[in-house]
Amino acid sequence: MTKFYESVNLTLYSDGKMQAINDLVVKEKQLTILFNDIELASILCSSGNYEMLVAGFLLSRGLLKNLQEVRQIKYDGTFDTVVVKTHTSFPPQTKKLSRPKINPKEIQHVKSNCRFHARHILDMMQELEKNAETFRLTGGVHSAALADNTKINFTYEDIGRHNAVDKVLGHIFLNGITTDDKCLLLSGRIQSDILVKAALSGIPIVVSSAAPAHLAIELGNRLNITVIGFARQTRFGIYSHLERVII
Repeated sequence: MTKFYESVNLTLYSDGKMQAINDLVVKEKQLTILFNDIELASILCSSGNYEMLVAGFLLSRGLLKNLQEVRQIKYDGTFDTVVVKTHTSFPPQTKKLSRPKINPKEIQHVKSNCRFHARHILDMMQELEKNAETFRLTGGVHSAALADNTKINFTYEDIGRHNAVDKVLGHIFLNGITTDDKCLLLSGRIQSDILVKAALSGIPIVVSSAAPAHLAIELGNRLNITVIGFARQTRFGIYSHLERVII
């Protein structure tokens, strides 16, 4: 996994005293998306995995639907730009893109009969925390991972929790990974737009060590997604579609 932190000098105040120390902080980069020769958006993100990030970003906004329509997704380090070219023309109404443009009512329900053991879910969340190297060093990033009934398949970290999720979804999209037997693991809050992203990628279970928002729970019930929050140590809360969790 790409290291995206650097060492800085700072002054630490502690117990009434000042001390010059050296510490690690997360590096932040502004990435531009060039979609069919039109500047679509700029994203503040952590270094690395740019193609995954942009693929997930475009997928969650309805601008990509399948891999066959993609001609190119390539990072240009000279200009910190990801160049995306598709076989279809660019829709002019989406030139200025800041928020997801997808109506949750138009999203298909996730079809999956997969089930996960409760103990396995907790074990994977502990592994997600254990593998969060950049968070341990800096405290400045979020983690997201895709897992199945045996293990965590891959993990991404980013300064933005939505970026971390987009990197996971981009990895799924670019590698043609099936998702009806997978779950999405998160370190950050589960908001409604995270549920939309999961539904678009066909992921039936979303698990986080943090809290779910009320609208995310509503979407979980509507889109047939199991929402699990506060997954820590020996417990978690199941907010929708309990049937996928085996005790």
